[in-house]
Amino acid sequence: MKTLINHTATQGSGRLQMRVSPERRELLERAASLTGRNLTDFVLDSAEQVAVRTIEERQVLRLTKEDTDFMVAMFLNPPDPSDRLRQAVKCHQELLG
Repeated sequence: MKTLINHTATQGSGRLQMRVSPERRELLERAASLTGRNLTDFVLDSAEQVAVRTIEERQVLRLTKEDTDFMVAMFLNPPDPSDRLRQAVKCHQELLG
């Protein structure tokens, strides 16, 4: 799979620099070599995979079937507003006109 980061990097439109210990660089170079890629491609691909996974974990909400059924039921048949909610709406309208 071609990645956006690799595509961008090969176009030369950006540069990312970092300092790493010799031990960490050796580890990364060894892993890159074992996968047949150069260090830059290996690091960018690895970072992109972690970035995509992190975004999915933080921005994608996964619900069980029961949770989904509950949410749909609430949307289709919402409960009547509570007194606290009515008061909050009234206060909001008074503040914002």
